[in-house]
Amino acid sequence: EEKYNYYNLDANNDGTPDNSWTPIGSTSSAFKGNFDGQNHTISNLYINTTQNYSGLFGYVYSNYTTFKNIRLQNVNIISSGYSNYIGALAGYFRGGTINNVFIDNVNIKSSGSDIGGIVGAIDWGTIQKVKVTNTSITGSKEIGGIVGYTSAESTLTIDQAVFSGNLSGSYSGGIIGYPNYTKVNISNSRTEG
Repeated sequence: EEKYNYYNLDANNDGTPDNSWTPIGSTSSAFKGNFDGQNHTISNLYINTTQNYSGLFGYVYSNYTTFKNIRLQNVNIISSGYSNYIGALAGYFRGGTINNVFIDNVNIKSSGSDIGGIVGAIDWGTIQKVKVTNTSITGSKEIGGIVGYTSAESTLTIDQAVFSGNLSGSYSGGIIGYPNYTKVNISNSRTEG
């Protein structure tokens, strides 16, 4: 069962920007499991795409997912088209827990919407102890320093979130760009920029 699928990062990864990363999980083959970065660092994540659902993970669809202890540094995601659902960690995250995630030096450019420093879109769950710094995100609409867009008739809890950087696009917010139908609880969080 998906709630028993666990994946661990076992070393630091210093990628090169020469080759575009293919996100883990798509609408035809969603990532269903848990991921522990074990506080290692993934550096120089580079994505050049025209597709929806971009990030380290593209499409995460599970009710049990936990992503934790993840470090990303120097993230560049460039869309030459109207790509939606883009986040440094995940383009789309169905629901679950994101805990202890630190992302530094993020540059995301797209003509699309639903773009976030951590996730482009999330339905419900808990995001806690996260920090996104030195960030520049440009998109059409629904741009968030942490989450771009929420859409489920459920609850999203965000605690101890920090964002610093620049956002460009309509419906932009330091924590959430656009919460649609979702009940949102935010505490102990701050934004700068």
